[in-house]
Amino acid sequence: MSSITTTAELKRDEASRAPVTPGELLMEEFLEPIGISQHHLAQETGIPEQRIEQMLLGTCPVTADIDLRLCRFFDLSEGYWLRAQAACDIEAA
Repeated sequence: MSSITTTAELKRDEASRAPVTPGELLMEEFLEPIGISQHHLAQETGIPEQRIEQMLLGTCPVTADIDLRLCRFFDLSEGYWLRAQAACDIEAA
């Protein structure tokens, strides 16, 4: 039996992977490494804690307001989170 992967199998595997959401990016690249809780982030940014929770679950898209607040808090260029949302949306389409 051969262990060679075909192009069709690779395409099927790529299609089955879900896109990385801004919420996953926020949790894995920012909150966990820095050790910041959702509650603390909500207090510091003024973003409602429920909205942050929804974003982490992938049920709430990033808005311009959320982008600006997160970018200011993490000292990122404006539009960082909107670009992550757009990339996720494009990959999911």
